[in-house]
Amino acid sequence: MSKRSEEATMKAYPVKMISGPIGHEEQIFDFYALTRSFFSEGYEQAEKDLSLTPDDIKKIVDIYDECLSLTFEEGKPAYESEGFYREVLNRFLKTKEK
Repeated sequence: MSKRSEEATMKAYPVKMISGPIGHEEQIFDFYALTRSFFSEGYEQAEKDLSLTPDDIKKIVDIYDECLSLTFEEGKPAYESEGFYREVLNRFLKTKEK
């Protein structure tokens, strides 16, 4: 489990010890133990799904090169404007949707 995953999991589902019947005996157990394991598993999968791959970086560089000819602000090179990077990001996200 990554440190970020562990911190997010514990924040969402802290240890909550309770007493209750298990079988024929009264026992103390962590109420959120199972929920934490599912949350953690989902969190780590989301981190993997959202991480950039070398192919993603190549796509971003290719899109950057394509966008260099665009001008968003007069008197400034396109790559100095926020709009330029927003356009690169939007185009990259569209490739991820496909």
